[in-house]
Amino acid sequence: MLRRQRFYDKAVENYKKALTNSDEQLDTQTQFQIAECLEEKGSRSEAATQYLDIAYTYSKNKNVSAKALLKAASIFTENGQTDQAMRAYEKIAQLDTEESVFAEEKLRQLSLNKANEIEALQLQTNN
Repeated sequence: MLRRQRFYDKAVENYKKALTNSDEQLDTQTQFQIAECLEEKGSRSEAATQYLDIAYTYSKNKNVSAKALLKAASIFTENGQTDQAMRAYEKIAQLDTEESVFAEEKLRQLSLNKANEIEALQLQTNN
C-alpha cells in the first residue's frame, strides 16, 4: 500500500521490519521489494547495492542470484558504470541459469562498445 502511494521510505522501513531471518523465501521477496522501492524512488545506486546484497546473501540459490545480479547490472549499465555491469554479467554467465545466455550477449555488447569508445578516444588524441 505505501509503495503504491509512493511513500518509498516508509515502505522500505516496514519491509526491513518484516525481515525474519528464518523464512528464506519470504526474506528474499522482501529484500527484492526493498531494492525495487529504492529503484522507484530514484536511489539507483542504493538499489544496485541492495541487489548485490541479495545476490551474495542468497548465493546458494542460482536463480535468485542471477535475477538480482541482472537488476544490478542493468542499473550499472544505465548509470554508465560499464566495468561494474560487466562484472555482474560475468557472474551471471558463470551461474549456468536461463539468464546466463543473455548475460553472455550483454558482455559481448559491452565489450564491443568499450572497445569502440577506446578506439574513438585514441583517434581524437591522435588528431
